[in-house]
Amino acid sequence: MDTKEAYRERIKAEIEKWNAEIEILKAKAKKAEAETKSEILKKVEELEEQRDEVERRLEELERAGETAWRELKEGVDSAFHELKVGIKRVSSEK
Repeated sequence: MDTKEAYRERIKAEIEKWNAEIEILKAKAKKAEAETKSEILKKVEELEEQRDEVERRLEELERAGETAWRELKEGVDSAFHELKVGIKRVSSEK
């Protein structure tokens, strides 16, 4: 089982990886035609909101005591999973 610090570091590293993916999607949007660009940017905005939610929950987890962090971990895991699935979905779209 992860320690609080190891878990936090692992999630932060994943967030950085997803930030890079979001930047790639933004670059893709810049090259796209107007309608496609609008669609991509809307999806990117949604992904950024999901990322912000993961970061918010991670901050809560960081402030939590040793016992409470395990309970908060489920919320972080859930939000992180949604972000991961969303990024994979948007990245795979043509």
